[in-house]
Amino acid sequence: MHVVRATISPDNHASSSLVEAYGFKEVGEQWDDEDGLEIIFEVEANFAS
Repeated sequence: MHVVRATISPDNHASSSLVEAYGFKEVGEQWDDEDGLEIIFEVEANFAS
């Protein structure tokens, strides 16, 4: 299984809405030394064989 990950600032509602529209699900959070708190979104990648 391949996963695509996006990390987004909790204040960036436009980006969060966009990735959710593409099927990404919130799976956790992380601390980035440059950007601070980030929400982690992931979606399973379906590659054509």
